Amino acid sequence: MTVTISILKETDLNESRVAAIPETIKKLSALGIKTIVTKGAGESSSYVDNAYKDMGADIAATNEAAVAKADAVFCIRTPNAKTCAAMKKGTMVI
Repeated sequence: MTVTISILKETDLNESRVAAIPETIKKLSALGIKTIVTKGAGESSSYVDNAYKDMGADIAATNEAAVAKADAVFCIRTPNAKTCAAMKKGTMVI
């Protein structure tokens, strides 16, 4: 069974960090872990979507799409209620 980890785009306007950088995606991919990054998740930290794609991540249009099939979610701030509702039962938030 493949593990899927999603990296969210932070929704707090004062949050400029991202929970994983492209180099992290490269390391996770090397371990056989599938990654899904929300479009624009790294922009405020100067990481473009293509940098994540180049390291093996899929890009999702929204946080809700990113978490729908995730086993774990990486984020800095607590996800909002809409994103939490889109998670499958048992998803870990890290």
